[in-house]
Amino acid sequence: MLEQELIPLLLVDDRPENLRSLQGLLDSPELQLQSALSGQEALRLALRTDFALILMDVQMPEMDGFETAELLRSMAKTRRQPIIFVTAAGQTEHIQFRGYDAGAVDVLLKPIDPNILISKVRVFVELYRQRRQIERQEEHLQQEVEQRTQQLQLTTERLQTTLQEREILLREIYHRVKNNLQAVSGLLSLQAHGCTDELARSMLQSSGDRVRSIAMVHEQLYQSDNLARIDLRRYLAQLTEHLMQAYQPASDLVPIHLSIDALELGIEKAVPLGLLVNELLINAYKHGFAPQAAGRILVQLRLSSDGDAELTVEDVGIGFAPGFELAQQTGLGMQLVASLARQLQGRLSIESAQPGARIVLKFLS
Repeated sequence: MLEQELIPLLLVDDRPENLRSLQGLLDSPELQLQSALSGQEALRLALRTDFALILMDVQMPEMDGFETAELLRSMAKTRRQPIIFVTAAGQTEHIQFRGYDAGAVDVLLKPIDPNILISKVRVFVELYRQRRQIERQEEHLQQEVEQRTQQLQLTTERLQTTLQEREILLREIYHRVKNNLQAVSGLLSLQAHGCTDELARSMLQSSGDRVRSIAMVHEQLYQSDNLARIDLRRYLAQLTEHLMQAYQPASDLVPIHLSIDALELGIEKAVPLGLLVNELLINAYKHGFAPQAAGRILVQLRLSSDGDAELTVEDVGIGFAPGFELAQQTGLGMQLVASLARQLQGRLSIESAQPGARIVLKFLS
């Protein structure tokens, strides 16, 4: 069982017999009565203890009750301690006005009715008890807030450490995947260069380009500050640069021009989009132009206000054959294009241009 907190009261009078009389009236197991024989002693005690009430005489030598009260009111540590003057000095209204002006909450003139005194003391004792209860609750809440804050700080630090470790691990994974895919792409390129069969060499080169386009996604993720999203402007620039190098000297006559809005995609969309662009550009170089013919290829990516993205790959070559239908194509490249468009949940349209061909993919970014 918790020990009951004693309520401190200060009794101030220069006459010991008056102090003993007040102590006799107010004696209670719930009160802690302290006494002072002068204003100076009352000041020292009030600075050490937060009293629920100060009962103070007016007429005292050296420093009277009014001066003591004014000094108590002037100091931050003591200004909220209530003062009741208990005096027989003059027994006039002037004394009462001076008492209130000095900051007292009440002025009691002798002879004092004990019941009135005890009732007034009880009011301030109860106010003190409620104030202390509120202060304890505030202290408890403050401790809880500090504990919760410390717990949150620890949790935040652990999460930051975990995220840093995860980021390091992801970068290492992306780096290794990129290296492995580049190794596969390199092997396919070597096989293609050493192959005498034109069809087989073309298939090996196309496969190498597909693997290389996926490797570029992981390379972008490894180098990026954002491990979850790909900068398409940068990615498509690298992809088209690689393809133009791979398809020289044809790319010298038919360069690729880019017009790409700022857009970032997660890896789950960046990979199929990159593969789709890769297939369309390879198809354009292989089938879109007559031998030694000059031209150009345009890759355009636009964002609309509703969040849709529109990819356009357009050339000024010979265009599609009459009656061309994507669903009827049996070649691996165009079948891949249709499959990748479905992965992106996009709408693919193929149009003949004058001259050339245009393929448009609309998808949700």
